[in-house]
Amino acid sequence: MTPAVWLAVAAVVVYAVMWVAHSLAWGWLHTADWFLLNPAHDIGVKNPAWVRFWDGVSFVLGPVPLRLLGSLAAAVMEALDRQVAVRHEPARPGEIQHSVGSTAGAERLLGLTARVELIEGLRLMLGTPPR
Repeated sequence: MTPAVWLAVAAVVVYAVMWVAHSLAWGWLHTADWFLLNPAHDIGVKNPAWVRFWDGVSFVLGPVPLRLLGSLAAAVMEALDRQVAVRHEPARPGEIQHSVGSTAGAERLLGLTARVELIEGLRLMLGTPPR
C-alpha cells in the first residue's frame, strides 16, 4: 500500500477510536485532550501573535481560499487554451449551492467598471491570442 493509503487508514482508525471513546465517555480521552490543550492555551495567552498566526494558517488552508485558487487556476488554463477537467460532485449537506455576486457596489461607490471580462484580461496579460 502507498503512504497515502496508510495515512487514510490511520485517520479512519483514529476517528473511530475517538468516536467510540466519546460515545462511551472514556475519562482517559478527556484527560489526554486537556493534557495537550492546556499547554497550547497557555502559549496562546502569553503569545497572542501565535494565535493570530494559526488563525491565519487555518483560514488560508480552508475551503474558501482554496476554491478561489482553483477557480483562478481554471481561468488561467482557459485563457491559455488548455483543457481543464472539471468534475462536479453532488452537493454536501450544508453546502451553499447558489451564490451570486454583483459589482454594482464598486461601480456606485468607487466608479469602477470592468472593461474586459476576466478570461479576456488574462489572455491579454498572458499574451494568448484572443478567440
